[in-house]
Amino acid sequence: MKKLPVIYAIAALLAMTHLASAEYTIIDLGTLGGSSSWANGVNDSGQVVGSSYRSPWNFSAFIWQNGVMTNLGVNNYSDSRGYGINNSGQVVGGSAAFLWQDGVMTDIGTFTDWTSSAYGINNTAQVVGQAAANEGRCYAFLWEQDSGFVSLGMLPYGWDQLWGNHSGARGINDGGQVVGWSYVDSSSHKHAFLLTPEGDNWYRDTDEDGYNDLMVDLGTLGGDNSNAFATNNSDQVVGWAEIPDGNEHACLWNLGAGVVDLGTLGGSTSHALGINNLGHVVGYSTTVGGESHAFLWQNGSMIDLNDQIFPESGWQLKEARDINKDEWIVGYGTNPNGEEHAFLLVQEPICASKPKADLDDNCKVNFNDFAIFAKAWKSQPCDANWNQACDISDPNDNVINMRDLAVVVECWLECNLLPPEACWE
Repeated sequence: MKKLPVIYAIAALLAMTHLASAEYTIIDLGTLGGSSSWANGVNDSGQVVGSSYRSPWNFSAFIWQNGVMTNLGVNNYSDSRGYGINNSGQVVGGSAAFLWQDGVMTDIGTFTDWTSSAYGINNTAQVVGQAAANEGRCYAFLWEQDSGFVSLGMLPYGWDQLWGNHSGARGINDGGQVVGWSYVDSSSHKHAFLLTPEGDNWYRDTDEDGYNDLMVDLGTLGGDNSNAFATNNSDQVVGWAEIPDGNEHACLWNLGAGVVDLGTLGGSTSHALGINNLGHVVGYSTTVGGESHAFLWQNGSMIDLNDQIFPESGWQLKEARDINKDEWIVGYGTNPNGEEHAFLLVQEPICASKPKADLDDNCKVNFNDFAIFAKAWKSQPCDANWNQACDISDPNDNVINMRDLAVVVECWLECNLLPPEACWE
């Protein structure tokens, strides 16, 4: 039987064993001094916003950037929570609705003296949330620097006999479309809504029935309730909706094309919490064992993000809450010390320096690097298949041979069986 050259034999062996490498590097964002933190949003610059305990009893909104978590302070309450961030680094949150920018936290007010929270902000600094009004009512609002608070009203039949009128806004895209929830009957059932403004108007009540004609009911998956949490600039909305048996499933509303049940990770419940402009969705789902696991949904499949990090990391990712254009994902989970911490997932390892055998410049050593090396096997500078980058033994000897192969194999094993930093120079 003809013998394969050693380089191809090893390549075949690696392909057959298919030792999995992590798709994401996980970064523990830490806390503000307390035991727990939660990340809620990430912008396209990689700035993360969330909340953290700063003491056993009090927590504050934070912004995290380049390894540093900054306390945003508080306004009218002893606590604050950070919920949303835009690409200018402007942050919104609660417990009293605020806008934070350039180091200053500004209280944006409410309808009355009751509480309010801001959940979303777009790249033109339009802010949405919900605020309490008189008689126990709660309304979705939109806030702008020049015009202040605007009530967004509610869907038809949004009156509850016990608690009154209720609605809340959770997200806004760059076109000013707002998503959230509104009561739809006297039994406290709520439905997700999409509100598309007419020019600078977010409220129209042509027949004077007390309801916003611009607010569209997105419906459910056959059950009684639904809620929308986020929308992108591509006419897509995510949230959850009840199926006929009453369980809540993550769903994606493609405007004009209906609603998609995103399923679960084997359990009964899932919620979609964030979406980027590529239509990639993040959230959480229960598993067969009843645990909450963070997920990524793309190309029709729900992926458990716990399967996309190194098992040796010791993390359990519980919820993914936002995703940016570079597929950076934020949320919270349990770290190796058993503490609930905010996390950031990045697809490519953050290199301290380039791995020596990284031949395709992607900050890791994988089978693609091995394939590049195989093409240059046994070559010298005068050969057509010569690749200087593959002459990685020390010292260089102008031939791709077993000494170089040993370096590639060693780096490959380190980068795939150990955390990514093990293969950095």
